[in-house]
Amino acid sequence: MTARRLAMLMPRWGWFVLAGVAALIALPWLLALYRWWWDLALGPGAFTGAFVPLAVYVVSHYDLDLAHPWSPALALVIGGLLYSATTVYQWGLQAFGSWYKALGFAVLVGA
Repeated sequence: MTARRLAMLMPRWGWFVLAGVAALIALPWLLALYRWWWDLALGPGAFTGAFVPLAVYVVSHYDLDLAHPWSPALALVIGGLLYSATTVYQWGLQAFGSWYKALGFAVLVGA
């Protein structure tokens, strides 16, 4: 039986029933796909977490002119270091449990 003949024989509401059955059959496959995609979220997360420190490194080592230190590149470097330092401080606070160790760790890593 051809698809055209099947389309003529099936009532309109039959297509909705067929779509519902197909969705129920595909649900386990979709859930497995979402679980796989959730594991893949590590890549974009790592990219967004590494972008600011990498950008600060590139700007500070290649674009910052020490002969003219008050340039927009210096503002980018200071902003990026403050952004990263707060994250490192929060991580150190959770890891070490004391604020002075976390502050020392953030200064050590940022230097």
